[in-house]
Amino acid sequence: MYVLEGIEMNEINSVSIIIPLSRPTAYLKEILKLESKLANEIEFVLVIDNPKNDFIEWVKQVAIESKQKTCTVVNEENLGAPKSRNKGIEKAKGDLLLFLDDDVIPDKMLIDYHIEALKENESFGVIGTTIMDFQKEKKLQYAVGKAGFEYSFRLYQDYKKHSWGPTCNISFLKKKIGEIRFDDCYPKSGGGEDVDFCWDIVKANNNQKMIVCEKAKVIHPPWEGIKSIYRRLKRWGYADAILFNRQPERKYLDWPTYLGINILLTLATIVLGAIMNPWFFILIPLHLMISYFLTGIYQMYYCKSNFLTGQIIQSLRIWHHIGRMQKTLSTFKIHQLLNRTQYFDDYTPKKIRKKTFIEFLLIIISFTTTLMVIYYLLYWK
Repeated sequence: MYVLEGIEMNEINSVSIIIPLSRPTAYLKEILKLESKLANEIEFVLVIDNPKNDFIEWVKQVAIESKQKTCTVVNEENLGAPKSRNKGIEKAKGDLLLFLDDDVIPDKMLIDYHIEALKENESFGVIGTTIMDFQKEKKLQYAVGKAGFEYSFRLYQDYKKHSWGPTCNISFLKKKIGEIRFDDCYPKSGGGEDVDFCWDIVKANNNQKMIVCEKAKVIHPPWEGIKSIYRRLKRWGYADAILFNRQPERKYLDWPTYLGINILLTLATIVLGAIMNPWFFILIPLHLMISYFLTGIYQMYYCKSNFLTGQIIQSLRIWHHIGRMQKTLSTFKIHQLLNRTQYFDDYTPKKIRKKTFIEFLLIIISFTTTLMVIYYLLYWK
């Protein structure tokens, strides 16, 4: 457990804005326009995680043109988001550390909203709000939004305080962070490290939660591209398997899962095919297609969407499960295939189990019906 020094609220005289950078982005110029009426000094800590000469020169030129106080850190190699933010923490001199992503457009009053929320609530951290406009005509984007994969960006809808928030818009008093840092065991591109980081700080501060501030807004462009979105969700699932090991008090048993029950049924099918008739092997693809169809319909009902969106949502969830399974199997901890992390403070395992139990019934219905049809076709005379 970390022992941290206290800090008086009137000590927030300076703010350091930490931004990992891995690509040229027009958003950086908007971020560097941020000002504050409440802080005497603002510095921008720009951590370049793509050490190409032309990119380094581009960042430095943008910083010069902004006429803001900047500190530029250049990684010798691509280290990823967690390590880059750690470098930013080490270089930052402000009383308040504000973490932003390099692809957000911040509200002009963003810094002051963070400071005001801290002063009004006497907390050590503020979770801002991130607005993502998922367009209905873009089916994949719309499905991501309906499935709630970006729910952590809009916590203000259900929480006034919370134990973690995403690092695209979050602030902490530097003295309250102490020696805590982002763990580099998580994926370089991000996923899980922000949750882990926040929970460590919360535990170090007597489980005091952070303030959720609706006014402290940034606009984040919707995720684009099939590969990018599916990789992101798989990465988050992979990180989940790391997180429930590092934060065991947040671990719970999630059974039955979609992939877990289908793996068992696949093994049962292999036994049936080996003992009774090789034609039983056709049960595997037929059952998987039917169960996917049925659970997709359930997602349509659960997420209040249309049929196509429900099917896409189910594919997104399966890909998320695959990421968790990949990490778990790589550590040879097969029993942990049934574990998950409880992220939200009132999103209890009981609620999740109700949903997964309905999916379980649909999968069993699919398997049993398909098995009976194949058996009838093979043995009916």
